[in-house]
Amino acid sequence: ADDHKLLAQSLGSTLNSTADFEVVSVCHNSKDTLWDLELYHPDVLLLDLNMPLVGSDLPRATGFDILEDLKKKK
Repeated sequence: ADDHKLLAQSLGSTLNSTADFEVVSVCHNSKDTLWDLELYHPDVLLLDLNMPLVGSDLPRATGFDILEDLKKKK
């Protein structure tokens, strides 16, 4: 998850081209990241901690907020 789309897509493509990884989602904002975490339950999350808040959409969360949310669910 990274708000820089080119970086996120490039990293996702690179990881997906290896036999060790299956990329299930590439997200560009916190709303989509939280949604896809609930949908896919990935084993690994690469997360931009400085991802900005999502405009007026809810939930409004930075990368750090996403981590806090994940900690609460464990």
